[in-house]
Amino acid sequence: MERPAQHTCSLLRSFLTLGVCAVATLTTACSTPSYIYVERGNIALEDGDYEHAESQFTLALDNRGGSTDARMGLARTQLKLGQPAHAREQMEMVYSVHPQDPKVLDLLAETMIASGDVAGMQSLLVSNAQLSNHPQDWLRLGRHLMTAGDLDEAKQAMFMAARLDHGQSAVYQVALAEFFASIGDHASSKERYRMALYAEPMNETVKDALRQMGEIPGPTLAIPPAEIAIADDDTR
Repeated sequence: MERPAQHTCSLLRSFLTLGVCAVATLTTACSTPSYIYVERGNIALEDGDYEHAESQFTLALDNRGGSTDARMGLARTQLKLGQPAHAREQMEMVYSVHPQDPKVLDLLAETMIASGDVAGMQSLLVSNAQLSNHPQDWLRLGRHLMTAGDLDEAKQAMFMAARLDHGQSAVYQVALAEFFASIGDHASSKERYRMALYAEPMNETVKDALRQMGEIPGPTLAIPPAEIAIADDDTR
């Protein structure tokens, strides 16, 4: 017969073993790195499994708290799920930490438009563009205004971007070309592509666009961007 002391020791060993197993299980569950959940969320988002993506990004946030990638992934997912207000909340938290990050600004603007606050989006991006006075920020404003359907303001913002660039880069000429094409002004679109060709003669995107318009891209087709002349006037 087992003595009481031996029986007590046996029970203690059993409880200790169960406790160790329980701790090991919890440790394994909690030790999954946040980035794993983010990766799973991104895969689910790409596959269109938005509910699963939402759960994975939420687990990432529960695991580590303030992950920028997890919040941005959750915001993108919530947009897909038709939850723009929730998506905006996530992006406002990210923006408070990374106010100058271009990707953050773009996604925050997208959530603001989706939630119906076009005026707020415009105010945010105008303030950012005026602060930096960088052509990229004016172009960002123009593109989001296009998305929001404010074409007049979008055109002015894109012209400002091209002017600040002084006609040196194709990207701003292409943006204007695409804008004019979107409103059916194909003559102005072609003209801007020709200016883009002047700025960057080897740009294949520009050359392909001109070929689709029936043109043969080459030195004789390129014309100086209008903003070069404006820059010359400004220096006098």
